[in-house]
Amino acid sequence: EPPKDYYENSRCGEAEFEEMQPDPTIDTLICGYTNKWTYKMLCYASILIRNGTHFVASNIDNVWSTGTRQMPGGGSIMKMLEAASGKKPIIIGKPSKILFDTIIEEH
Repeated sequence: EPPKDYYENSRCGEAEFEEMQPDPTIDTLICGYTNKWTYKMLCYASILIRNGTHFVASNIDNVWSTGTRQMPGGGSIMKMLEAASGKKPIIIGKPSKILFDTIIEEH
């Protein structure tokens, strides 16, 4: 069960959205899987990306299997951010070779 303040801290109304200010020290937003995702996080991340923060995704996996079911994966969150921000991410994990090429280059 979520903490008592979870719903209050995850909400984002129009007034709160208008007051959100992007942190200028955030250069890159890395999107991956999390089970702590909130609407408020989506709002803030979309502001960051629309204001020029680099948008990077760890992978494009829409789902991952857990026994007999499939749960939303990092790709689902990535697509939500892509739709909310109007920007496409740089994908560094599978199936992209960017991460692999960088590791080979440095080692």
